[in-house]
Amino acid sequence: MSFSSLIGVGIVYFLADRRDNAQHVRWTMDWLWLTIVVLPLLGFFFLRAPFPSLEFDNLNYHFVNAERALSGWPMRAGDFFPGTVLPNPAPDMVFGIARHLLGYRLAPLLNVACLLWTAALIDQFLRTFVPNRILRYLAVLGILTTEPIEAVVNTPMIDLLALPLLLSCLLLIIKLPEERSRDRVLIRIALFLGISLALKLTAVVFVLPLMALLLYQLRVVLIRQNYYPARRNLVLAAAGLILPSAFFFGYMYQLTLNPFFPFYNNIFRSPFIAAANFKEITMGPRSVLEILHWPLSSFLDPNRLFISSHDSWYAGRLQLGVVSAIALLLMKKTPASIRQVSIVLLGGAWLWAFSSGIIRYANFAETLAGILCVYLFSYTYQKATSLQAHHVGKLKSQMAVVLLTLVLAFQFSASLWYGLTYYYCSNGTHLCDGIMQPQPFNRFTGPTLQAFNLKMKAAYDPKKAATYFQEAAFMFRDRNAQDFLTAKDREQFKDVRVWINTYDGTSAFMVIAAPDAPIISVAKFLDIFDYMTSPETRLRVRGLINSHRSEKIYTLLLIDHFEEARTAINRVPMGFHFGNVQSVSLPAFSPANRTDLLLVEIVID
Repeated sequence: MSFSSLIGVGIVYFLADRRDNAQHVRWTMDWLWLTIVVLPLLGFFFLRAPFPSLEFDNLNYHFVNAERALSGWPMRAGDFFPGTVLPNPAPDMVFGIARHLLGYRLAPLLNVACLLWTAALIDQFLRTFVPNRILRYLAVLGILTTEPIEAVVNTPMIDLLALPLLLSCLLLIIKLPEERSRDRVLIRIALFLGISLALKLTAVVFVLPLMALLLYQLRVVLIRQNYYPARRNLVLAAAGLILPSAFFFGYMYQLTLNPFFPFYNNIFRSPFIAAANFKEITMGPRSVLEILHWPLSSFLDPNRLFISSHDSWYAGRLQLGVVSAIALLLMKKTPASIRQVSIVLLGGAWLWAFSSGIIRYANFAETLAGILCVYLFSYTYQKATSLQAHHVGKLKSQMAVVLLTLVLAFQFSASLWYGLTYYYCSNGTHLCDGIMQPQPFNRFTGPTLQAFNLKMKAAYDPKKAATYFQEAAFMFRDRNAQDFLTAKDREQFKDVRVWINTYDGTSAFMVIAAPDAPIISVAKFLDIFDYMTSPETRLRVRGLINSHRSEKIYTLLLIDHFEEARTAINRVPMGFHFGNVQSVSLPAFSPANRTDLLLVEIVID
C-alpha cells in the first residue's frame, strides 16, 4: 500500500504545474502536458484494456503468488511452490490490491501511473537543454515509446514498477551536491533503491551503478564541502536499503536455506535444488564473448531479447543509447549530469548483459538511452545553428543533425509501430490459437512481421476485436474471478481438495477453479530448473501428497500439454500417476473468454 501511495503522489505531481520555483503554492493544470503526454499514454492503454490479460507469466506464477500473499504468507499450509517459482510477491500484491480496487482489466493502470511519474522525471532531465515545452513533451513521449515498455503496459507484469524509483534516485544523486538537506535525500535514495530491489530483483544491475555514483557524489561533497552524514541517518539509510526485501529473503532462507532460492544455489547450497546458477538457455547472450558485445549487437537477434514473443522485432533504442553514451563521454564539453547518466547507462547495460540480457529487464537503460539521444540531438542542433561556429564545423554539424534526425525518426517511429501492432498469444483451446488482446492495428501485424521474414503465430480475428464494448462492460465488475463461474463451472471442480501443478501455465486456473485447495508443484520451471531432481524435494513432496491420500487430488492442464505432462511426471519417481481425465472449460474474467482444459485425477501409488 505504501508504494500505491507513492504512485498516487506521482499522479498528482505530473498533472500539476512542475515549475522549480518553490514559492508557487497554487497548483495549476498543464494542458499541454495533459494533451501531449497523458492522453496518448491513456489512449494506448485503453486500446487493449477491455480484454483481460492472460499473459503466460501471470498464469504461471504471478496470479497465484499475489493471491497467496494477500491472504497471508506466500505459501499456505500444504503448498509447495504453487507457481513453481516464488519471487518476492510484493509487486504482485500491489497489482492484487489494484485488482480488488479497480478490477482485473483496469489494474494495469498502475503501469500507466508509473509511466506518467517517469515522464515527469524525464521532463526534469530535459528542461536544461530542451527549453521549448511542446518539443520537450514530445521528446518525453518518444522516450517512453520503447518496445519492452509498450509490451507490458496492458498486463499485470511487474517490470515497470521500479522504473520511476530508479530514475528518481538518479536525479537525486546528480543533484546531491546542491541539496541542503543531504541526509534526508540520502535516506530517500536508499529507500527508493531498497524498494526497487523488492519490486524487481533484476533491478540490481542498475542499483549497483547508482550506488557507485552515489558514493562518488558523497566523496565530492566530502572533499569540497566537508560534509559527513550523521551516523543515525546512515543507519536509517541502510535500513531503507535492506528492510524492503529483508523479510522475504528471511522467509525464503528459513524455508530453503537460500534467500534467493532457486537462484545462486551454487553459493547457498539449498538441499531442495541442484547447486548451480540457473539462466535462460534460449534468451540472452550465450558466452562470455557475446556478453561483451551484447549491449551493442543484441538488436540483430531480437528473438533472444524476448520482448513479448518469439516473433518480435526491435528497433535498437538501447544500442543507440550505448553509442551516444560513449560519444558523450569522449566529448569535452558534455555537462557533468549527462556524463553521469552515460556512466550509469554503460555500467548498467553491461551488468544487464552479464545477468540476463533480456530486454524486458532493461527498461531503465532504455529510458536513459532515450534521454541521451535527445541530448545529443539537441547539442548537435545547437552547434549546427550557431552563428559563431566555423563554416566547416557548422557544415559537419548540419550533416550530423540530418543523420541523427533520420536515425532517431526511424527508431522512434519503429518503436511506436511495434507498440501498436505487437500481440500476446491466447491459449483458449490450444497454444497460441488467437490474440490475447486484439485491436484493429493487429490487422497490420502479419504484414509487418513478413517484412522482417517472421511469421505471425496467431491469426487476427476482427470479430473478437469487435467485442471491445461488450468486454468493456465488465470494467470495475471483474474484481473476483469466481464471479464469472456458472453453477456448471463450479460443479466441475466440486471434488477438488488438492491441486498438483504438473506443467507450466495453469496455476492461475487452479486458483480460479478451487481457490482454497493447496497447490503442490512438481513441474519444471520451463527448461531452466527442476526441483524434483533433489532427493530432499522429492521427500517433502511425497510427504505432502501422502498427507492428502484420503482426499481427491487433481491437476489441470492445457489440452496441448497433456502428453508432455504425463511424460514429465515420470522423469523421477514421484509416487503418483494420472488417472481419469475430464474435459472442462473455465472462464477467465470474461464469460466469452473461456479456456478448454483437462481435469486429471491424480492416483497415488
